[in-house]
Amino acid sequence: GSVPSRTDSGPVYNVPQALLCVELAKQAVAQGYGRIGIISAYRAQVNLMKKIVDDTFSESDAKKILPDTVHKF
Repeated sequence: GSVPSRTDSGPVYNVPQALLCVELAKQAVAQGYGRIGIISAYRAQVNLMKKIVDDTFSESDAKKILPDTVHKF
């Protein structure tokens, strides 16, 4: 399995998991889903997924993929 990492300030994030989640969301959008939510318990993980989405997708497609914490959903 993949090993979680930590930021300098201590929060947990997992790069392979973030990449997989974003890839699955990308596939769902390609299949016609309008918006996809990705829920994580960790703010650092959400921030990582948001960065991947912003760096990978066009602005219009990035708006369709919504990583956030369970508290926002």
